[in-house]
Amino acid sequence: MTTYLGVDAGEHNYGIAVANGPLATPLPAIHSDNISQITNQLIKLASQYSASVIILGLPSGKISSLVQKLKTQLQNSSQLKVILHSESLSTYDAINKLREIGAKRKKLQNDHSYAACLILEDYLESIS
Repeated sequence: MTTYLGVDAGEHNYGIAVANGPLATPLPAIHSDNISQITNQLIKLASQYSASVIILGLPSGKISSLVQKLKTQLQNSSQLKVILHSESLSTYDAINKLREIGAKRKKLQNDHSYAACLILEDYLESIS
């Protein structure tokens, strides 16, 4: 069974999720402005969770060029398959869903990781 990492890119925070079935699990976010550090941390996480595919959420707007650059770096630095998956407002959707279930402030701080879950689950649904 294939294990996937999902990534929701922000300006300084990268939400991460992992899945080997239809439901994704949030992981701690990566906080960095350095694309090389992010690349290295994603490769380490992929190894740690035996993931062979990374799904990068591709937003519209200014962050899309950063996501494209991250994809290129990951492909050049690893044997991982990297797929861009269109997403918009995933962080907003994640916050709303967390608020609907009465999540505490601490969970709301992990909004990018929950957004990564939504991106990854949407991708997995699209290929099933």
